Amino acid sequence: MNKIYMDNQHYSDSNVISRKEKSNIEFNSKVVSPENSDIVVITEGTIRRLKYLDNGIINPKGGLNLFRKKDLRKHVIYFISKAGHEGRWGTNIQYDDYKINGIQEKVFIRTRFTYFINSGERTIALLSETKDNYSNRYLGDKIGEKMDNCITESISRSLNSVGFVKTQENMTAITDAIKEKVNESIMIHYGISIKDMNIVIEEDREHAVQRNKFEWSNLLAEQNMEDR
Repeated sequence: MNKIYMDNQHYSDSNVISRKEKSNIEFNSKVVSPENSDIVVITEGTIRRLKYLDNGIINPKGGLNLFRKKDLRKHVIYFISKAGHEGRWGTNIQYDDYKINGIQEKVFIRTRFTYFINSGERTIALLSETKDNYSNRYLGDKIGEKMDNCITESISRSLNSVGFVKTQENMTAITDAIKEKVNESIMIHYGISIKDMNIVIEEDREHAVQRNKFEWSNLLAEQNMEDR
């Protein structure tokens, strides 16, 4: 029996998903699954997970294949880590109601999260490039892109409603609401779950300095008015 292995029998942050193409192989070839992994096989457009294969056999001999010596079809095999991995995503936004001397304020958003791949056959929809290995950074960026609108819209809404300071104070509750929405409305379509999420917002330093000078000037002006 021909056995198909992942090149490296373990996963790391630099190798969350591995991809192999096999054709012209023996029938009854078996995919050997590394520990804590999910296996997805695509054969002529049909997607199968290892748990639905009979003992890991990707091309059982029988039917029309009974008298063929070799399987000429192309089998694309994905080895997918089921361990938790940490992702990061960053972006910046401007919100309408806060200007300093006519300059619109910019806020940076830093997001860290832990993700798990639960259904590999859905996750491969994120893989827009054909590569031998897909790193944690690659997957993290793809997940971040999918979450971006949800994160920025939720935070922008709070900034425009209660301002920067109050939004910063409420970030735990805002983050929890974002994580729930991301899991239920977005990541479910890609077979991924976000377990931990931490979002931090930061002011643009240049704008923060300008704001402090502006507020200090206003304070001095008020004190001068009172002294008259």
